[in-house]
Amino acid sequence: MKYLFVFGSLITEKSPYKLKPLESVFVEGYKIFLEKKKDSQNNYHFIKLKETSDLKDIVSGYLVEIDEDILNNLDKYEGSAYERTEVDVVKRNLEKVKAFVYI
Repeated sequence: MKYLFVFGSLITEKSPYKLKPLESVFVEGYKIFLEKKKDSQNNYHFIKLKETSDLKDIVSGYLVEIDEDILNNLDKYEGSAYERTEVDVVKRNLEKVKAFVYI
């Protein structure tokens, strides 16, 4: 079983992937920040996670169960703007599980 931690656009109705959250969770030692990029025609804004290593910093999100096909498609969808990594996610019962996240 593989999990994905989602906190932004992947969980909205506008997402091309209809990911269904299992439960609300959080990650410790991260903050959300806004990254701005500009190409020749557009300005882009990316909501990203940044590791702080301070366990007081938390980001809330959702835990989603995924398979390898979804993960490969998400890698293509996220492109070079994000990198997939694995983090410890804290569930409501305070159990920690490993989940992928795009940062």
